[in-house]
Amino acid sequence: YEKATKMGNSAFMGCTALESVCLPVDTTKIPSKAFWGCKKITITNLAECTQLTTIGASAFQDTSYLNFVLPDTVTTIESNAFQSAFKEGNGGSFTIGKNSKLTTIGSSAFEDCRKFPTSVYIPSTVTSIGQNAFLKCYTLQTLENFENCKITTIENGTFTYVTNLKTIKIPETVTTI
Repeated sequence: YEKATKMGNSAFMGCTALESVCLPVDTTKIPSKAFWGCKKITITNLAECTQLTTIGASAFQDTSYLNFVLPDTVTTIESNAFQSAFKEGNGGSFTIGKNSKLTTIGSSAFEDCRKFPTSVYIPSTVTSIGQNAFLKCYTLQTLENFENCKITTIENGTFTYVTNLKTIKIPETVTTI
């Protein structure tokens, strides 16, 4: 794979038995629907993908169990990127580091992640969280650092049915809820 420079949309969509993928380290985007429905997928070298900036729309939609550490270089999680992931067993883990450059969490990015981790760090660099971004993330309890992000609007359905959310500190930049 050393010569691979680009992955096509839906490249591994529906490969339900696929367990492991090692991406080219110069990958800049995981494209739309790349691993949709890959129930057992693990990206073995994600931390080495130091040029990755975008997780495409529906890239990991309908995966079942992920242990995902978002590289600090990722700026955009597009719509539906992880929708209906984190649903089986203990759900896996999703980590955003303290040095993350993330700016955008797209609409429905984590919608219906019923066994989403109980806590997620929201970097201060985040300027946009789309509609229904965390809809039905039943197990989410804490949004670490949320009060320091730069969003101006809490969109429709952003935290609808996040039934275990204990407290939320609204950022001072928010003008519309």
